Parts: sequence; C-alpha cells; structure tokens
Amino acid sequence: MHRTPSGDRRQALKKTARELARNARALQKAAQHLPAARQEAKRLQGEAEAALAEAEALKLQARVQQLLVLRPFRINAESAPAAGCQAFGEGLPSDARGAQ
Repeated sequence: MHRTPSGDRRQALKKTARELARNARALQKAAQHLPAARQEAKRLQGEAEAALAEAEALKLQARVQQLLVLRPFRINAESAPAAGCQAFGEGLPSDARGAQ
C-alpha cells in the first residue's frame, strides 16, 4: 500500500484516540477516590471518540488518494487503455512509458 496524507493523518488520529482512551480508563479507576477525576475521564473519553470518528471519516479520502497514486496517468480519455487491456503501461502516452 502507498502512503497518503489522509492515511497518515488517520493513523495519527487512531493512535491519539488509543492514548486518550487509555488515560480515561486510568482516571476512571482513580475516580473512586477523586471526584474531579471522573469529569476529566469523561472529557478524555469524549475526545477519544471524536478522534476515532474523524479517523473513520478520513478512511474514504485515504482510499481515493491511494487510487490516484496507483493510476497517475489516467487523466483524460485519450490516455485510457484499449478495452480489455490488462498490462500496466498499455494505452499510456509514449513519453510516459519510458524506454521499453
């Protein structure tokens, strides 16, 4: 798989969400003794859920960017391969194929 900006952002958001959820669980344990910890745990849990939701929203955008990386030469109709072509490079402009 190719790296894309959206994919990298999605991974970072998921990592942040895991860290926030872990901190929220620790604060929930401390909330038995400290009432203020319960509020902080709820806030962290909300941030974790928001980060996960944003990461899921970026999933489609990352896939689209990945497709653009895989098919950079298909820009217009004249560069599209002929019907039934399976080989990579067929139907590309001659200067895009390189020395073959």
